[in-house]
Amino acid sequence: MSGMRVLCADPGESAGPATALDGIGIPTVASGTVDDAKAQLTETDVDCLVTEYEFPDGSGLELVDHVRETAPDTPCIVFTETPPTEIDTSRFEGLIVEYMRKGMPDAGDRLGATVQDLIQYSGQVGYLLPDNERERLEALDRYDLDAMDVGEWADRISTLVANHFDVPVAFVGLVEENEENFLGCHGGDFDTIDRQDTICTHTVLEEETMVVEDITEDHRFKNNDTLLSLGIRSYAGANMVDSTGHTLGSLCLVDYEPREYTDEQLADLRRFADEAVEQLELRREILAAREESQ
Repeated sequence: MSGMRVLCADPGESAGPATALDGIGIPTVASGTVDDAKAQLTETDVDCLVTEYEFPDGSGLELVDHVRETAPDTPCIVFTETPPTEIDTSRFEGLIVEYMRKGMPDAGDRLGATVQDLIQYSGQVGYLLPDNERERLEALDRYDLDAMDVGEWADRISTLVANHFDVPVAFVGLVEENEENFLGCHGGDFDTIDRQDTICTHTVLEEETMVVEDITEDHRFKNNDTLLSLGIRSYAGANMVDSTGHTLGSLCLVDYEPREYTDEQLADLRRFADEAVEQLELRREILAAREESQ
């Protein structure tokens, strides 16, 4: 850990990130207020910022903004119990910002591993990343999509889903490192979209499904030019989680009008998503067996 220093901004005492990181030998500088953390960022060289979302004197987003202005290569982690739906991710443009839940099992160990990875492998993105992003991308790399030739199948399931829910657009999308790749799409001419502009970037942070009834009323998307240019007004997505527990992408519904979905409809969408990922895994296994036999 020689030379590494992490600024941990958290108004709490026992559950703060400094406690977790110090316990596994990562040197930290602790701040309990937004103002003090800003001063630390100005006066102290740090390799990473770990911040709570809510403070008595402001928001962790103010610290993210401060990092953008003073040291934009410094990676940031939002370490909080605040759900991602309540975080204004539109303010993360141009920064690494990972999202981690404090209450998750082994949160301290996972935080330490993430801090080390970010410092060693930092790049530039403008959205929240799930805390298992590296493992998730490794799982996605196991699928040779060109060799599997899944386009026709993905178009069929997209059409089936669109008809079932009576929506104009449905698609199967894989959330890759820097973009979303649409394997199949019914009702829209989607190819790839930068990851920072897709709703599915946020869906993979959720456990199962995500619904945006009206993107013009959602602070994360109301100023998203890409979504607005496509005419997207409402969205529902169910994560496609493979047998190793990693989210590959989402099966999604899009409408050009505001729309609500019932619990029963979302349960159906999850079942379709499970079927989609099972089909992907089956095709991967068939391809692997074919290559072994040659």
